Amino acid sequence: MRAAERYLFDILRHTQARVALPANIDRPAANTAAVVTYAAVADATHVIGTVAWSYSGAPTNGSIQITDGGAVVLDLDIIAGGPGSLNIKMRFGVNSAVVVTLAAGGIGVSGKLCILGRWTDIGIA
Repeated sequence: MRAAERYLFDILRHTQARVALPANIDRPAANTAAVVTYAAVADATHVIGTVAWSYSGAPTNGSIQITDGGAVVLDLDIIAGGPGSLNIKMRFGVNSAVVVTLAAGGIGVSGKLCILGRWTDIGIA
């Protein structure tokens, strides 16, 4: 790829990363897991910059989990209500689906999940 093409590609990639898309957010009913899924893209890899979440109260068995092609690559407990975030800057496998799940919060507790700074890199392992 020539330098000018690479420059334009970088601009497009980072512009896409800043766009707030409904596909990057899940706000389900109380006591329901919030899930954001990115389908596998041929010859490409997903990249996630930040994962943000909140629980409306103290969760029962709260957690955040990320899978890469079905394999768990991040699994953390969340023990308090309110907002939280992880600045992970994680690149996933080529041709892999990525699923981010915020566990159901428990009876009467709602969870929200938002992926910030997500993009797809073409042909990068």
